[in-house]
Amino acid sequence: MFTPFFKSGVDTPTIEGTFEYPVSHVKLGTGYITIVDDKNNVYSWGDNYAGQLGTHDDIHREEPTLVKSLAEVDVKHLSLGFQHQCFLDTEGRPYGLGKNTRFQLGKNWNFDSQHGEIFDRYQGANQIRAGGDGDPYFGGEPIKQIAAGKFHTLFLTETGRVFSTGFNKYGQLGIANSMYMHAEEPIEVFTDGVKVKAIDAGWHHNLLLGEDGNLYGFGARKNG
Repeated sequence: MFTPFFKSGVDTPTIEGTFEYPVSHVKLGTGYITIVDDKNNVYSWGDNYAGQLGTHDDIHREEPTLVKSLAEVDVKHLSLGFQHQCFLDTEGRPYGLGKNTRFQLGKNWNFDSQHGEIFDRYQGANQIRAGGDGDPYFGGEPIKQIAAGKFHTLFLTETGRVFSTGFNKYGQLGIANSMYMHAEEPIEVFTDGVKVKAIDAGWHHNLLLGEDGNLYGFGARKNG
């Protein structure tokens, strides 16, 4: 694991941690790691400047640390951004934790902090909602895939619709950035009738794989 935050780099494969149960999912963020084991325990470790490990603090962890706020969530998919993480449960409900200064986890995400609607970084996982607090789904649909970028997040529904929230300086939300510098809650991306079957997010750009077999991209293009 190469990281500027702890020890010097390791140039040969090294066991990163031992776990009581086999690991079923693993994802890399920017300077941190999250795994899910076969018993649905979620562990994170590494950089924690923005509380992205879900430990309710900003203390870095050199060892895998249980994310207690996901103890009751049956995680089937996860994606790690710069300083926020996103998870899906088996019912298609999305959850997020970590930094939310750009609304990458949606508006009204931190419910229990007076000043935390945008800036509270030390919350555990909370459900990401669209269409108001009473609607946990997106357009009445469960989510089948989620993708976390640097300051934005994409959501793919079961019927191939795409939603986005967060920072939009480079058009990475799929809407004209002259209209929205940010989206404060998930909004639908116009795909001109193309149903999408897979999504992925970079720092400021995204790729969509359509059911028509074509690959679509949007967002920053300054490096080609």
